[in-house]
Amino acid sequence: MLKPFTLSPGLFATLAAGHGGAPAIHELRSLRLSRTLLLLTFIIDSCASARPVLRDWLATVAEAQRRDPRSCGLLSDPMVGAWAAQTARAIQRGSGPLDAHLAHLGAIAATAAHRAGVEASVTPAARDGWVVFPTAGRVSTSAVSGDSITLATAEAHPAWQPLRRLHPGCGVVLNDIDPYRGGHHVPAADRLSPAAVDGWREVFASAWDLLQRRLPARAAEISAGLRCLVPLEPDSPHAAQSATVGDAYGAFGATTPASPVAFAVDMVHEFQHNKLDALLTLHRLAVPGHTGRYFAPWRTDPRPVSGLLHGVYAFLGVADAWNGLRAEPSVEITATAEFAATRARVDVALRSVQASGALTPAGERFAAGMRRSLDGLLAVPLPAAVVRRAHRALDDTHRTWQRRNG
Repeated sequence: MLKPFTLSPGLFATLAAGHGGAPAIHELRSLRLSRTLLLLTFIIDSCASARPVLRDWLATVAEAQRRDPRSCGLLSDPMVGAWAAQTARAIQRGSGPLDAHLAHLGAIAATAAHRAGVEASVTPAARDGWVVFPTAGRVSTSAVSGDSITLATAEAHPAWQPLRRLHPGCGVVLNDIDPYRGGHHVPAADRLSPAAVDGWREVFASAWDLLQRRLPARAAEISAGLRCLVPLEPDSPHAAQSATVGDAYGAFGATTPASPVAFAVDMVHEFQHNKLDALLTLHRLAVPGHTGRYFAPWRTDPRPVSGLLHGVYAFLGVADAWNGLRAEPSVEITATAEFAATRARVDVALRSVQASGALTPAGERFAAGMRRSLDGLLAVPLPAAVVRRAHRALDDTHRTWQRRNG
C-alpha cells in the first residue's frame, strides 16, 4: 500500500523560518519527483489506449531507472516537471493538440536510455525544427538521417547545441533550448551567443562567490536545489527582472543582472519561491476562496493572501540576504539601507497575513515561523537615521498604493 508523502514537523518548521538546508531541499525534491510520477501515471492512463507507444516509452524509462537509478535523475529536472504539469493540464482541459506534449515523453525516454546504456529504439519527435533531448541539448532536424536519431549521434553532429553549465562548482545549467522553459511574465530567450553565455558565467561566478562567503547557508541550499536558470528577454532596458514558474522546481528565469550583488539577492529571492511552491504541493496554507486583498509594499496592485504569502516568504529571504551582505565592505552602506527597508516591508505584509483570518492551521504555523525569523531580523541594531528613512519610504509607498487602489 502506498503511503502519503509527509514532511517531518522539524523540516516544516525549518522551512517556515525561511531556511531549509540541504536535507529539506532534498526532501522537497523528492516531493516534486513524487508529483511528477503521479502526473506521468495520469498521462499514461489517459492517453495510452489511443497511443500505445507511450507505454513503450515509459517502460524504457523504467528500465533505465532499474539499470542505473542515477540516470533517471532527469525525472527530477525542472523542465521535465514543467512538461508533466503542462501536459496533464492540457489533458484535463480537453482542448488543443496533445501530440507535441505526448511526443516529448519519447525524448525523455531516449535520454534516459542513453544515459543508462539501455538498448531502445526511441526517436524523439522534432519541434520547431529541433530535436530536443531533455537535460542534454538539441540538434537541428537537418542532422536527422531518415526518421531516426539517437542522443549519441546527435551529440557528435556539428549542429548539436548542448546545455551549458554556468559554474564548474555548481550544477546549474543555462537553459535556452527546452520547449518547456517558458511561462514567465516575459518570454524566454532563445539560444544565447557564446559571448552572452560568458557574460552570464562571469556575473554568476561573482554572485556565487558572494553567497558562499557572506551567506554560506543560503549557498548550500541553493547548491542542493537549483538546477536551471532560464535567460529571459527583457521588457525594459533599464530594469533587470527575475521570476519563478511554480511547475519547475529547481529553476528560475532572469534577465541579464544589473550586478553580481543584485543577482546574489535575486537567487535567494527566487529560490524562496521555489521552496514555497514545492511545499504548497503538500500543504495548503490559505483557505480557498478568500476574497480579501492586501497591501504588498513591493507591488502596486492589491494582492490575495496567497500571493502575499509568497511575497512575504521571498522577501524574508531577501532581508536575510541583505543582512549578511552588510559584511561585504564594498556594499555595506547599500546593504544596510536595503536591509532596513526590506525588513520593514515584510513586517507590514506579514501582519496583514496573520490578521487576515484566511490561513489554515498549517498556514498559521508557517506564518508563526516566519514571524519568529523576522522578529530576529527586526532586533538587529541599525543606525537610527537609516531606520527612519526606511519607514518614511514605506509610508510614502503605502500612500501611493492607497491613492491608486482606494
